[in-house]
Amino acid sequence: MITPSADSKAIVAYNSPDGKSLNWKLETVQVRTSLKPHEVLVELKSVGICHTDMAFGMQTPIPKIMGHEGSGYVKAVGEAVSVAKIGDPVVLSYSCCGDCKFCKTDRNSYCTSMSTQNLFGTDDDTTFMTEAGERAEGKFFGQSSFSNITVVNESCVVNVKEFDLTEQQMIELAPFGCGIQTGVGAVINAAKAEKGQSVVVYGMGGVGFAVMMAAKMAGCSPIIAVDLVDSKLELAKTLGATHTINGANDQEVHDKIFELTAGGADLSFECIGGGKFIEAAVNNCGNLGKVIYLGVSALTDVVNIPVLPFLLGGKTLISCLEGNAVPQEFVPKMIKWYLEGELPVDKIEKVYPFEDYMVALGEIQQGKTIKAILKY
Repeated sequence: MITPSADSKAIVAYNSPDGKSLNWKLETVQVRTSLKPHEVLVELKSVGICHTDMAFGMQTPIPKIMGHEGSGYVKAVGEAVSVAKIGDPVVLSYSCCGDCKFCKTDRNSYCTSMSTQNLFGTDDDTTFMTEAGERAEGKFFGQSSFSNITVVNESCVVNVKEFDLTEQQMIELAPFGCGIQTGVGAVINAAKAEKGQSVVVYGMGGVGFAVMMAAKMAGCSPIIAVDLVDSKLELAKTLGATHTINGANDQEVHDKIFELTAGGADLSFECIGGGKFIEAAVNNCGNLGKVIYLGVSALTDVVNIPVLPFLLGGKTLISCLEGNAVPQEFVPKMIKWYLEGELPVDKIEKVYPFEDYMVALGEIQQGKTIKAILKY
């Protein structure tokens, strides 16, 4: 029993029976409502499902509550909170310490405590209690937004009250704090894309589509989408891709890119995750080309790049975390682009009732859904 507390619908992650499949269960959990000075209690309207939730959904600690793309309304604030007041609409992003040399120079996504702030490690109190009376770890990305009511770190909170958003818009904005920010920020902040530059996007998931939309905004051309799922490539043609390539044959992908870009891409965005994809992106970019790596890879993954061709080509390989963005500054910019029709994220989203999370997971894994949103 947590006192004081509130009941909340939540998806609780438990040990996988086979070590390969997710073991997530819908429960009514208890949520701690006594707040520390820099904590915010949020009632969520929606939450996006990200591949990061799935990647970390079987790892310790267990049980735990995932979710890191939430949007909703503030229910209560800690005594030192200044970013929002009760009733304010908010989008939730990643957590950071605010005090290290990176946070103090607007490079928050490289906070020295990024791992502990976001991948479990800051929930030193019992924030969630399962139906069985077991403590469930919270504060995933500082928010654990797979709970309808949740306690979040103030650094996660982006106040969006200035936009007078509808409920439907709030639902659609859920992934702006991670997936959309990651893709758009990679183009604007990391690559600093310019009009007329050629772009290749590897992997047409939510991040890949965000990259493509931002490249279109920046005036890049051609914009080439690469994926194995033809239906995603067809959609890409309607949202910014000037050309598409099915990625089944590596040599054909290479040859087509060199043909379309007159010698290799200026900017390549690797949104899949994996050393072999990074290697292909480097191989397929031209002289002075940049490869921006966004995908999540296994800890054991390595990249093998022939050094001399890399040197002679003047190529650059950049890793980019959370779009190199300060969410409190960048999310409002993206919302303006969204309201102006430049970021039509609704075209890649599918909204499911929260209780249908297993259906959403299945359709993501089958390639039927690009960006799944769970609605509370």
